Order: sequence, then structure tokens, then C-alpha cells
Amino acid sequence: MTPSEKGDAGWTDAGASATLKGLPALAVWGLIGLLNLVILRWLWVRWKNKPEATAELQRLVAEHQAYSYDSWAELVGREKRVEFTTEAGTWYQATVEPVWDDIPHGTIRILFHLDDGGPSAFFPMTNSLLVERPATVQ
Repeated sequence: MTPSEKGDAGWTDAGASATLKGLPALAVWGLIGLLNLVILRWLWVRWKNKPEATAELQRLVAEHQAYSYDSWAELVGREKRVEFTTEAGTWYQATVEPVWDDIPHGTIRILFHLDDGGPSAFFPMTNSLLVERPATVQ
């Protein structure tokens, strides 16, 4: 027995879906185009202050390079959030998070994330720092 013999109410052919025509179709395609332009504009301006943000991220990494392996090892699994305002008046938030790079009690990778709270919060600027385990640590 075929589906049509059983009564296939509610079923339609895959190619027989309703299509928009005329003014509704134009409105939908116009809305899709506008949305794409807004998204592209949003992505383009997400880091309007990129040189300043890059310098601040490098400063943050440099501040944390002096920590010893033992200091970082105690902080693995925790994160530090920092909020600050630059001299230019830009507000930033940063996250510093040490994690084991490959195996526990081996090399530590410190992850740095920086954003200005705007659209860049979805695409933070990142950097990392590796701290090797000293040969004297057993």
C-alpha cells in the first residue's frame, strides 16, 4: 500500500513549499540585506581603538611575565578579572587565566583576553604566555 492509498493528509512534496512572491518577498529580501549590512558594519567597528587595545594587552602580558612557575601553578584553575580606564578614557575589561598547557604539572599557558565592553566582548583580543616548568621542580 502506498502513502497516497493510506491517506497522506498533511504531507507535501519537498519542492512544493510555499514561496513568497511580490511585495512580501521584496520585504523579506530587503530585511535580510539590511541585516547583513548591520552585521558587517558591527564586525568592522568592533575594534575602533585597536592600536590602543593592542598596547594595553601587551602591557598586561608584560606585567605578568615576572610571576614564577610556582606562583602560576597555585593559580591554575582560577581566573582574574581586571577593569581599567586608559588615559584616553577608554574602559577595558581583561581576564587572566592560567591553565595546564598539555599535562598537569607541566608547562603552564596563561591566557589573556581583553575587550572594551562593546561588540568586542564577543570577539575579545587575546594573547598567551608560556611558563616552562623549571628543571629543579620535581
